[in-house]
Amino acid sequence: MYRFRPTELFRTQAEMDYRRYTLPDGAGRYLVVDDFYADPLAVRRLLLTTPYPAWERDLSGANLVAYSDCRQNIQLPTDPAQDAIRGLAAQALGIQVPRNRPNFVTNLFRNEHEPPATAQPRPHDDGPSLAAIVMLNLPEECAGGTAFYASRDPAVSCMPADPQAYQSLRSQIYSQDREEARAGYFLDHWQTHWERIAQVEMQFNRLLIYPGLQFHGHWHAPGSFIEHWRVNQTFFFDDPIFPT
Repeated sequence: MYRFRPTELFRTQAEMDYRRYTLPDGAGRYLVVDDFYADPLAVRRLLLTTPYPAWERDLSGANLVAYSDCRQNIQLPTDPAQDAIRGLAAQALGIQVPRNRPNFVTNLFRNEHEPPATAQPRPHDDGPSLAAIVMLNLPEECAGGTAFYASRDPAVSCMPADPQAYQSLRSQIYSQDREEARAGYFLDHWQTHWERIAQVEMQFNRLLIYPGLQFHGHWHAPGSFIEHWRVNQTFFFDDPIFPT
C-alpha cells in the first residue's frame, strides 16, 4: 500500500521560472517550466505503482501488441499542481482557467516492437482546452520530447476556437490514415501531412503548458521507449478563456 496526502505529494516548487515560446505563422504559444514538483520522485512512484488499462475501446487495434499505450483517469485531487499551472497560464499566456478538475490523469507508453524509422506518434489537438504535461522519466531514460506541428493539407497552423469551424476542419484533417483511433498510434511518412515547427526536449520534472487547439504529439527518438516506459502526468482544463 502506498499512503500519501495529496496536498503534500503534488506540492510544487515555491519559486518557478518559465520560458515562453511563440510558434511561427500564428500557431500559438507555449510555456516550459523546469523543476516543477518539489518531490517528483514521489509523484513518479505513484504513477508506477498504479494499475494501467489500455485506453482504446477497439480491441482489434495494435495496443498491447505493437505497443502499450496505457492511460489512467482517477478521482484524486491534485490542486497544488493545478493551481500552479493555472497561475502560470494566466501570468504568461493570458489564459484564464475558471476551475480545477478533480482527477489524476497519467499516461505510460512503451514500444513492444520498434516502429518504422519513418513513423512518429500521430499529431493531434486536444480541443478547446488548456493542456499541460509533466515529464517524469528519469534523466537516463529521457529521449525525444513533444513536438508542435502545422497541417500541410489543408494548410492550417492551429485549430479554430469556434465550435462549428472546429468540427468542419477536424473532419478534413483527421481523415483516413490520419485518424488516430482507427489507424493506430503511429503515423508512417508523417511528413506527407504534417510539418514539425517546434520541439520541446524531454527532461525529468519538466512542465509543458499549451493551448489544446495547437497541433502537437509525442516525438520519439529512434530506439526509444522499448526498455523504459515513457512516463507522463497530463492535465486538461475545461472552458479556458483565451485572450482576444
